[in-house]
Amino acid sequence: MTAIGTDTTVAVVGTGTMGQGIAQVALVAGHPVRLYDSAPGRAAQAAEAVVRRLDRLVEKGRIPAVERDAARARLSPPRPSPNSPTPHSSSRRSWSNSPPNRSCSAPLRTSSRRTACWPPTPPPSR
Repeated sequence: MTAIGTDTTVAVVGTGTMGQGIAQVALVAGHPVRLYDSAPGRAAQAAEAVVRRLDRLVEKGRIPAVERDAARARLSPPRPSPNSPTPHSSSRRSWSNSPPNRSCSAPLRTSSRRTACWPPTPPPSR
């Protein structure tokens, strides 16, 4: 596996706990990071949470303040694009409203609206 250079921007799609952790690791490794989330305002909240985590690393003596400041400078929220869809017009909505996939070999999670399966079933051949 080839490592990517620190000049390569890392895009994190989904800014929950895992996305925030990925962003933090990428920032500390020296990468510019852009955060994206389908929920309005969630990427900005996640950026604030990542900065708080970096502050805690400085308080614990795990990274120097200079490194934290450089990481903060590499973190940027997404720029809205005039061509980007609204948060709720993405494919996520159509997936969550789709009927459950009954061909799953082992359902992981079932709710009234969706089912996730493992292994993923391939789309039917045409």
